Amino acid sequence: MRTKVFFIILFVTTVLLLNGNQLKAQSSISVGFGIPEYINVGYKWHKDQSGFSFAVGTLPEGDNFLISARAGYLYHFMGSRKHSEIKPWYINPGFAYNGIILDAATNNYFMTDLRIGREFSINPNWGVFTELGFLYIFWKGNDMDTFDFTFDYKNQLYPSLNVGIYYRFHEGCNCPKIKTKP
Repeated sequence: MRTKVFFIILFVTTVLLLNGNQLKAQSSISVGFGIPEYINVGYKWHKDQSGFSFAVGTLPEGDNFLISARAGYLYHFMGSRKHSEIKPWYINPGFAYNGIILDAATNNYFMTDLRIGREFSINPNWGVFTELGFLYIFWKGNDMDTFDFTFDYKNQLYPSLNVGIYYRFHEGCNCPKIKTKP
C-alpha cells in the first residue's frame, strides 16, 4: 500500500512539473505540516485574488499509516506586500479525507474545514504561510471500534492548521498573470 501511495504522489508531482509552462504564471508548490494534512506537499493555483489549493499528506507511525488529501478554495481579501499584488490575508475553506491504515483495518474520515491564512513573502518566489481554523468531521467509517494509533478522532470538531514554506513559479506563459511589484 505504501508503494502505491508513493507512486501516486510521484505521478501528480511529475505531471505538475512537466506542465509548468501552462502553470507557472499563477501557481506555487509548498511543503508543510498541519491538521488534517499532517506532513504534506501542496499546490496552489491563483487567478487574481482567488484560486484553489490541493495537498497530499501522510503521517507514518510504526506499522500503521495515515494518508490525507485536502482540496480548498482561496480568496485573498486584505493587506498588501512588497513582492506581489496578491493580498497576503486569505480564507481557505475546504474538504479533506484521512485514511488510517492499520494491520487489520482501515478507518476513513471525511471532513470540512474553514481556515484564515497569511502569506509572508521572503522574495518574489519564496515565502512562508500560516493557516488557522477549525474542522468538522461529517462522516466516519471505521472497520474496528478500537485501535492503537497515535490519536483517534473521538469528537467531531477539531482545530485545523497548516504552516509551511512555498515556492511561487516565475511568470512564463501568455496566460493571465499575477503582477509582481518591481
